[in-house]
Amino acid sequence: MVDACQSAGSMKFNFDDLEADILISSTHKHMYGIPGLGFIIHREGIQINPLIFGGNGQRSASMRQSEVMPYIMESGTVNTPAMLALLGGLDFLNENRDAHKHEENLLQYFINKCDNFKA
Repeated sequence: MVDACQSAGSMKFNFDDLEADILISSTHKHMYGIPGLGFIIHREGIQINPLIFGGNGQRSASMRQSEVMPYIMESGTVNTPAMLALLGGLDFLNENRDAHKHEENLLQYFINKCDNFKA
């Protein structure tokens, strides 16, 4: 399993090329979303069992979790504002493919200034 919270959105990668069966990430860092949303990508054949059971948006009154994907992973209300924010963040990334390069330039500028600083 790969935790991609620090890299999802900041670097390009292909899940099929990773030597991992599962990739997880939040969306509020380099994907420009807001806190409260994340995702799981897994290879076919990997069974993921939820830890929390209860009603969901599909069957709110039921104490049994749905057995249909993606509802099997949904306990509680869907975070629609975070999903919409993620959509805006992904649009921004698609329009500004060099956003990460700008961050790298700022970091390098900071490092150079620190190297030149003499106390």
